Amino acid sequence: MLKKYMFLVAIVLALVTGCDKINLPGSGDDGSDSGVFVRGGVNVMDNYKTSTAIAWVELRDGSENDSLITDAVVILNGDTLGYNSYSGGYMDVIGYSPSTLYDLEVKSDRGDFSVSISTPATERLDITSPMDEAQLPLGNDVEVTWDVQGETGDSLSLSYGYNDGYYEEISLPDSARLYVITADNLNHEGTVNVWVQTYSVNSLDGFAAGSAFFFSFSDNISVTMVPSK
Repeated sequence: MLKKYMFLVAIVLALVTGCDKINLPGSGDDGSDSGVFVRGGVNVMDNYKTSTAIAWVELRDGSENDSLITDAVVILNGDTLGYNSYSGGYMDVIGYSPSTLYDLEVKSDRGDFSVSISTPATERLDITSPMDEAQLPLGNDVEVTWDVQGETGDSLSLSYGYNDGYYEEISLPDSARLYVITADNLNHEGTVNVWVQTYSVNSLDGFAAGSAFFFSFSDNISVTMVPSK
């Protein structure tokens, strides 16, 4: 289960393209660089729809390519996130509510800092077709539809891929609610995983370049491509 979540988190990281500035209290709020790279987020996905979510925070000493900080205390809205060596970050399942304020606190030998981040108004996202675990005939296009309750975030994307490693991702307009995967891209038997995701990004002023925190909402299904009868 954890590997499934971390694969989706990796997709989120690959899709982050834009940032909205926020104000930081604590160290770094004078515009200077604290020297700590922070990347994290709250991911609402699958059966974690509206009441709970996966929170994760990655800390590095200097930049996104430098050494991980593994001995910090990371607290998000009162919940202490435990360090996970598999993900290289601090993770836990926490409570989630749209349009609320999240307080992130980090305590380490590099210094202590905190930041308050507003969650977007997105309530949930659901893929409405095809049905999860459906069997679909080879040689036909597959129409994927979804519904978003509340406001969408900064970006929207659809991703799909076979279990054998083939993978595609498509950036879409925020208003999109339908995408057709052509038969040419579903050209052999096997299980195909489909994800739809919307997210919003907050950049972290005063910290190392690229530091960001975001909220993402996604749903995924698996379908099996079978020979046409």
